[in-house]
Amino acid sequence: MSDGKTHTAASLLLATGFSVAAFATNQPKLFECAVGSLVGIFLSGDLDVDSGNVSGTIIRKKVGWFGERLWRWFWKDYATSFKHGRFGSHAPIYGTAGRLFYIFFKMVLPFTLVAKMLFFSHLDFISELTWWGTMVVFRPTLFIGLCGIDFIHWCLDFATTEHKGQT
Repeated sequence: MSDGKTHTAASLLLATGFSVAAFATNQPKLFECAVGSLVGIFLSGDLDVDSGNVSGTIIRKKVGWFGERLWRWFWKDYATSFKHGRFGSHAPIYGTAGRLFYIFFKMVLPFTLVAKMLFFSHLDFISELTWWGTMVVFRPTLFIGLCGIDFIHWCLDFATTEHKGQT
């Protein structure tokens, strides 16, 4: 399997490609795809690696050890639920959607429930905030960028892994 630096470089290249295409075609939604590709550095299929991945390293360098610990704690259930490199975490579209649903059920939904219990008099505001949080997590163009980098990640891993039965 290829390493995190290779996956990061691929994310940057794909984001650059989406950005160039956005300028060339005057399609701003392609910038959202570029953002999805960049977000893919942090939401990669390698979040199931127990020893950490490139996102933890970046967070440690930029935020500090506490930020990295918090990041790993957030993704601990995900990491223990999947065996590294398997369909559930690495498959394009399926794995991407799984990570987004994980964020939704671990962050957006609990925040909404707690906020509604504490601030029940401002339900319209909480509903609006929940809607926006959901729209960010499940934004179609962001999803396309994430799926694009997950597909490249999967291809890189497949191309650099020895396969049984081949000489």
